[in-house]
Amino acid sequence: MKLFFGILIIFLVNMNFSYQQQSPLPPIKFDAIYVLGAVIWEESGFPEPIVPATSANVRSTAAAIISNITANLPITSYAPQTYVIPPKYQKKHEDDKYSRVNTIIAGGYNEGVRYNLGGYLIEPANTTFAAYSNARNGESEAFVMKEWMQSIFNIPESTILVEETSTSTIENAQVSNILLTRLAQYTFDKQNLNVGLVTNLYHMGRALQNFKDYSYKYATFTPLYAEDYICLVQSQYGDNWINTLYNYYEESYPQYNPDLLKEIMQLRQSGNYTYSVGYLEKYY
Repeated sequence: MKLFFGILIIFLVNMNFSYQQQSPLPPIKFDAIYVLGAVIWEESGFPEPIVPATSANVRSTAAAIISNITANLPITSYAPQTYVIPPKYQKKHEDDKYSRVNTIIAGGYNEGVRYNLGGYLIEPANTTFAAYSNARNGESEAFVMKEWMQSIFNIPESTILVEETSTSTIENAQVSNILLTRLAQYTFDKQNLNVGLVTNLYHMGRALQNFKDYSYKYATFTPLYAEDYICLVQSQYGDNWINTLYNYYEESYPQYNPDLLKEIMQLRQSGNYTYSVGYLEKYY
């Protein structure tokens, strides 16, 4: 099976396509992108110790890259820091002159409910009233991911809306129904919406189905795989995201064929945006 798909990629690469996608984004004008939250944890050496863990880092950084693409800015527009300085420690960024996609980040307070700040899952989840109440003393996934986007890429705060109520993928979708209904009626003044859904390859299938089942019924959701965009830049530490994600999938999600995942990300990094890691979801 692995050899077959390796041959398939080689065949596709050497085909003479009549259409070569010139942008990393699909040719759709999005009314908004919806970014799904993930684990946050403590990390020493930062002015603010709570930062996104791997999946949340990948999703929020990919969302920032997408925001820059929609503003026709270089995707590598990092803030001039070696490491993250959250906005509370630096001058707040005002609205810039660029037209960016509206970004919604969904992710509530899960510390002590679904995981601890060491990154370890709590199984079974602590769903007591006290756990939900105490979690509010910390920071939400959406808030931490928003600060990450601002501090790394200088994304203006006014283009990001945080949804801090939901604590699972199904709840992300259910609460999005309220937000998107409100935006359609009062902000966009139209019924039908195009929404890009930003999450990881391993999470996209379930997330997309949940949003189709529980979210705003007049929205068309297009999958925007975070790996398709994160591979276009190095990490804020200067690491190669492709190697980082290869190792991550090899250890945690080997069913998605990390070798082929790496090949597709390398193709996109080279400027060939015809290919998406979403191909892997169809076959595994």
